[in-house]
Amino acid sequence: MAKKNLKTSSLLPSWLSRKVAPFILFFGGLILFANTIGHDYAVDDAIAIYDNEFTTEGIAGIPDLWKYDSFRGFFKEEGKENLVSGGRYRPLSMTLFAIEYQVFGDNPSAFHFFNVIWYALLITLLFYWLSGLFADKFPWQLAFLIALLYFAHPVHVEAVANIKGRDEILCLLLCLLSAQFFMKKPWLSGFFLLLAFTAKEMAVTALVWIPMAYIA
Repeated sequence: MAKKNLKTSSLLPSWLSRKVAPFILFFGGLILFANTIGHDYAVDDAIAIYDNEFTTEGIAGIPDLWKYDSFRGFFKEEGKENLVSGGRYRPLSMTLFAIEYQVFGDNPSAFHFFNVIWYALLITLLFYWLSGLFADKFPWQLAFLIALLYFAHPVHVEAVANIKGRDEILCLLLCLLSAQFFMKKPWLSGFFLLLAFTAKEMAVTALVWIPMAYIA
């Protein structure tokens, strides 16, 4: 069987177990992006955080974040959000920003810190999902190596270092939760997928890749 013949375990240290692997990934993600905690805001962060009239209201602004297009609070005048074509409805990440603004105020380090935490959780969840998905075909070490490659890939720097990029992190995290429950609890899978849509529109791709992952 492929599970016995695949020698991924020889690529990893003998002390690394399936129980230890998630901790390595989580704290590895924290360490890798810890330097971003001291950074200032990036350009796009004005739209979602410090120049958004709803986010800066803190908890009081959350109802409006769910009521309007994500650009509405930045333009501060109804209808002006239509100047940006396509429309963007991403209230989930902005709700978290509003809560953090309520607690920490105008402090970019706090927002960066939580971006790193969410990314580390994403990597850990990716490992759990992949190790379960591959359980009957490949050893868990393959899932660990894939998750390790994913978290260290430089293409993800923008999503983590740019605070506004949290919408991408949350979107994939929720899609993975949807995938995790896809076969066991479809209603819970659907709930997480619906929530993923409130993080970012690209969650629509999960309608294809989640079923394909189990068919394959």
